[in-house]
Amino acid sequence: GLPDDVEPVAFTPLGYPDKGPAQTSRRPLEELVKHERW
Repeated sequence: GLPDDVEPVAFTPLGYPDKGPAQTSRRPLEELVKHERW
């Protein structure tokens, strides 16, 4: 542990996650990209 007169002010986690991020659904590019029009 820390000495009694020391107060932590920040925490930086280090390491690797147990599993990757969840897969999310993505909108098709045709819905997002406009070619020469609005």
